[in-house]
Amino acid sequence: MIVKKNYIISLCNERKHGLLDISNALVMYGNKNEQRLSFLSISNFNNLITFLSQRNNRKEACCVVWDNSLFSFFSTLVLKFFFVKIIYYYHEPDGFKHKIVTLKVNFLLALTQFLAESCFKFLSDLRAVSLKTKLAKANFYLPLLYSDQRPPRLKVAKKIGFIGYVKRERSPELFNQVASILKKYGYEAIFFPSEKYGKSQKEKFKFLAKTEFIWNVFNCPNVLSGVSADAFMSGTPLIVSKYEKFLTLLDKYNLAIRINLNDSPETISKKILEYNYNSIKKKSLIKDQSTFGGNLAYKKFWSPVLNNLFNE
Repeated sequence: MIVKKNYIISLCNERKHGLLDISNALVMYGNKNEQRLSFLSISNFNNLITFLSQRNNRKEACCVVWDNSLFSFFSTLVLKFFFVKIIYYYHEPDGFKHKIVTLKVNFLLALTQFLAESCFKFLSDLRAVSLKTKLAKANFYLPLLYSDQRPPRLKVAKKIGFIGYVKRERSPELFNQVASILKKYGYEAIFFPSEKYGKSQKEKFKFLAKTEFIWNVFNCPNVLSGVSADAFMSGTPLIVSKYEKFLTLLDKYNLAIRINLNDSPETISKKILEYNYNSIKKKSLIKDQSTFGGNLAYKKFWSPVLNNLFNE
């Protein structure tokens, strides 16, 4: 019998629902594939206290930090005190200027985000990024992971969905204009998380399974969006712009309705109504989903990095 040696902690504030799902996916795939590593999730202070009280001090530990919250900052400080190696997942490595100029984030908010990122970078031993093009600013490229345990696509109703925060760069005003036009054709605009549709991972997967389209239209260059990745993993069509990072993959399965940001809401609505979701090769899609952000992605990229951490 092989005894598990070392711990991999996946740290994320339980209020960061999208990142928490990714954090939990790492734990799921890790425990599924590794015999010499033990994976656990820390998402609140009870989890942290339980880990510290039950930890075998003879075993080494590494923590992957997913978000910039005060909870994760405090937890990182505590774990550093107990000699836990820290990997900071650097979601937006383009710095303060990118937030102000490109994303047009409010100055104080951008400054707060930048300072938080700087603190985590200082505390971390290693950094990871989600795009190979940003590898110069980190130690590893590690793709975001998404659960492949999802319900099948249902007989979809006429619903256009919006997942996540209503940020300026995701064209919320245009979404409202288009949704208003589509309403005349029987469509309903729905949101997640919300009181009606919930906030858990299970409820999100159900939301994706029954929604005809997901709106994820960026009006400026972005790093990448977990919304697009989540929709792809569920096989749900997306309405996107030229800034979508996964266009090639989405186009392969006819999952992208690409719109021009300069077009009128009427023109965009017409394009959505004319969209025809053709049948796809399910086996091919399942394999690409796994390679993109599922078990195959874990085995190819995450497993070698995490195992080598304790060989250094």
